[in-house]
Amino acid sequence: MEDGLTLLGRRLDGSASFVKLLGAIRHGGKGRISVSGLSGSALAFVAARFARDTGKTLLLAFPDSESASVAQSDLSSFSGGSVELLVPGGPPVKSIHPPRQAILQNVTALCNIALGNSRAAAAEAAFLETRAPVKEELA
Repeated sequence: MEDGLTLLGRRLDGSASFVKLLGAIRHGGKGRISVSGLSGSALAFVAARFARDTGKTLLLAFPDSESASVAQSDLSSFSGGSVELLVPGGPPVKSIHPPRQAILQNVTALCNIALGNSRAAAAEAAFLETRAPVKEELA
């Protein structure tokens, strides 16, 4: 007996719109791909399928930490694997260092991705503006 996610995938595979969407994402070029108009868990489902079909590592950016956390959970469910959550950990001011706990969480998450333990990460957009710590700050 198939689980609900497998059945959903089979139904969507038969949808011309879904096949067209996955094709557009696959052939969208290198680097950044922007997808809009998907609601609820649909983005996570499409991202999980894209990652499975291409073997690429994903970074999904969201406007706030709540959206990133929900997407992390959804993507983990759909992909059946570990998905990291990257956090800015402080005010979105480039000159202020994030707290040590946030730095350690992000370093651990990025190591998991680098080692192949995770194939995806969800991040609040402010994380992308967070300055990477220098060696002395981690000591």
